Amino acid sequence: MVVVGNHPELVDALVDLLTDEPDLELLGVAGNSEEVLALVQAPRAPDVLLFDIESYMQVDIESHSQSHIESNAESTGSKDAPVVKDLSRRLPNTRLVALSNYDDIAAVRQTLEAGFHRHVSKRFVEQDLAAILKEEHANLG
Repeated sequence: MVVVGNHPELVDALVDLLTDEPDLELLGVAGNSEEVLALVQAPRAPDVLLFDIESYMQVDIESHSQSHIESNAESTGSKDAPVVKDLSRRLPNTRLVALSNYDDIAAVRQTLEAGFHRHVSKRFVEQDLAAILKEEHANLG
């Protein structure tokens, strides 16, 4: 698994949480597109990419606009926001999970339309994140 985000406190908390899980292997942390691409091109691609969607992609999910995600990703350049659908195409055996502050139906729909396989609310991180990531790993088979 790879954790993707540029908010150091949150990334550190996620790493701490996931490191304690014996069934999850953390392959690395990426703070920008170049780091994500380097990690996914390593000899062993991750089974799961966990994105802190707000900090990493800098997307205004409240706009509830699919075109906003894509245009924001393009306008910020590949250094800051790779297009998730491109990652999904490049990594057919990797599950893309979005961690978000928003959990209304429009935000979930927007996340899934952007190419993520799953949307997870940050409100439930401590209770459910490890189980969700294990489930996503199991969905690969």
